[in-house]
Amino acid sequence: SFYLSVYLSIHPSIHLSIYLLSIHPSIHPSILCTCIQVGPADIAAMIHLIRSTTPDKEISSGLKKGIKALVSTVNASTAGSAVDQHKSQAVFERVHFSNRHVSDACVVLVSTRAPVGAIKHLDLSNTDNITGEALIALCEEHGESVESLVLTITPKINLNDILQSVSLCYAEGFGNLQKLQLDDIKDLQDKMLSKMATKLCKQLTSLSLRYALNIKDQGIIDIAKTHTKLLHLDVSGCEKLTDKSIIYVAHACVELKA
Repeated sequence: SFYLSVYLSIHPSIHLSIYLLSIHPSIHPSILCTCIQVGPADIAAMIHLIRSTTPDKEISSGLKKGIKALVSTVNASTAGSAVDQHKSQAVFERVHFSNRHVSDACVVLVSTRAPVGAIKHLDLSNTDNITGEALIALCEEHGESVESLVLTITPKINLNDILQSVSLCYAEGFGNLQKLQLDDIKDLQDKMLSKMATKLCKQLTSLSLRYALNIKDQGIIDIAKTHTKLLHLDVSGCEKLTDKSIIYVAHACVELKA
């Protein structure tokens, strides 16, 4: 995409790191860290992704095509064997970085290597260095296939970034979003939630808004009006809610379990 091209051109160290990894898949993270300006968490994650998603026959041949071949992985995978495609799909089905120090470099790599429709579960709630721009770019590429989305405010991801990313998961009426978790977002307000309610996928079955301290009754009522098939709704810590919205939800969402 345009964003990814610009991002890579601004960050030549990412070019170099992916290029070195493509030529030497067995390279140790410490070696790359001494050569380029990419953090060890990024390098470790890159190595894991490249080793996990590169067919064995390509690794053995050296992968000497460099960055161009890596960026065109999605197209190349289409011509590969069914086994290779299945392997790549499985690796990217759940995207969650357990190391909170990874940055946009890994998001770029995920976005370029993940086959279309592969990412089903996206969780960036445990990151400190990934920016809102990278999150939005990832959702632009893969949002329509995401079934479960977990986001929260981080040092580099703000409320507007989150709202835009959520909207990309149901853009133009498409999308498969079934589970949405937006916990600890204290600035989320009724008008934002009400606007989201009119556009969220009708198949949404799980919504968590824990400790959204500024949410009031109307926002929750609007969600219940448009999403009567909700099975799970978590509003723990939403101190401004009253019995009015709770009773409305109980009557509107008859299949609600918790």
